Amino acid sequence: MCCTSLPALPGPASTSTGSSIAPWSPCCPPKTDSGYLLDAAVGYGYRPWQAGLWLIALTLLGTAAFHTAQPKPVKPGEGAPFSPLVYSLDLLIPIGGLGQRNAWYWEPTALQWTAYAMIAAGWLLTTAVIAGVSRVLNRT
Repeated sequence: MCCTSLPALPGPASTSTGSSIAPWSPCCPPKTDSGYLLDAAVGYGYRPWQAGLWLIALTLLGTAAFHTAQPKPVKPGEGAPFSPLVYSLDLLIPIGGLGQRNAWYWEPTALQWTAYAMIAAGWLLTTAVIAGVSRVLNRT
């Protein structure tokens, strides 16, 4: 049961107008913007598998988005052919590389900004997974 559903208690928690407020409880602290993000990403570390679901969803969305156009090669005639799936994975995995991110680039379009957003999301979700698995994240 969350503290927002607890009844108000009389006593020192009363306000100056005489109305009582529910006491703060560590079982459900007030959420901040980062609290909502952590809850959605890894459930404060209790559901680190959620970030994996986000990574899968972003991989599928990125694959669909990057399938709509062909990027320009950095060095024409060299490197592996473009693969939207591998390119999406390469953007989302911050460490290492699959060779697609450095071999292809987009003209300044919405797809270029999609690639930037996927890089940022990859860093955030990977950090959240590592922190969630190691139980660094908590509700406070």
